Amino acid sequence: MASTNETPDLESWAKSRIASLYETLEEEQFHTAFDSCFSPDAQVIMNHEPVSRDNAKSDLLTKRFAAQSATVKWENVISVPKEGDDNVGVVAGFCTITRTMKLRIRAAPAQRTTQCAVDRDTSDPAETGDNRRIVNLWQTTVDKAAPIHLARPHPPAAE
Repeated sequence: MASTNETPDLESWAKSRIASLYETLEEEQFHTAFDSCFSPDAQVIMNHEPVSRDNAKSDLLTKRFAAQSATVKWENVISVPKEGDDNVGVVAGFCTITRTMKLRIRAAPAQRTTQCAVDRDTSDPAETGDNRRIVNLWQTTVDKAAPIHLARPHPPAAE
């Protein structure tokens, strides 16, 4: 069992930090999670366009609007540690974020999904504690409403 002072591996760290941005529901917790995830001078590319760190933060806040819960499911994640240091390097993968909204459609909560392809580069941790931050983020996303499944009426039974 790992001790509490041990830093998580690169892949686990990246997955948990990105997930916390989407799964945290309180705005104050979101700001704390964002600041602990991204370097102050992080370079962000979203859908092949450079955006400022503040615009990336604003975009994430906008996507969280009216959500009552969110889950992040990761697929095909790989990490390439920096030579000589397994705690920093590049992590890439795909994730699906499913947000359940406060709004309802036919008595069921509305859902939105975001498909992401992400590639991030992390900076060196400090001498004490785990102060890794994302310094480069390349993210391609598609945001859409989850499908609505309406019940089809059954024809009357033939006698």
